[in-house]
Amino acid sequence: MMLPALCPMLMSQSALAASGEISRDRAHHLAADYFARYFLEGCGGVASPILRGDHWEAPLRLGAAGTLSGYIRVDRRSGSVWYGRASQTYPMVSAESLEAWAASLKKRSHTP
Repeated sequence: MMLPALCPMLMSQSALAASGEISRDRAHHLAADYFARYFLEGCGGVASPILRGDHWEAPLRLGAAGTLSGYIRVDRRSGSVWYGRASQTYPMVSAESLEAWAASLKKRSHTP
């Protein structure tokens, strides 16, 4: 049963959020905003991030089949977000710039 092994991991990730670092939920929102801003495929998205040392890795799923296409990474201290593969380079951006971009979209969608 995986539940006993899962509980300490979840508690340690909650502790990270309490200490001022980027939580799993915020990392997921940042990765989703990054996807929306820089990936224009139309199909796909990001799965729930996994903590890997000093950053979160959100699996990037592209196309109608949801093919794993690498990971959008979120620095767990600064919130910087980036994606890169050998053949593709995307910009590293701050959490603040992504959140401002997402907020501007929401504001425009509510303006008559």
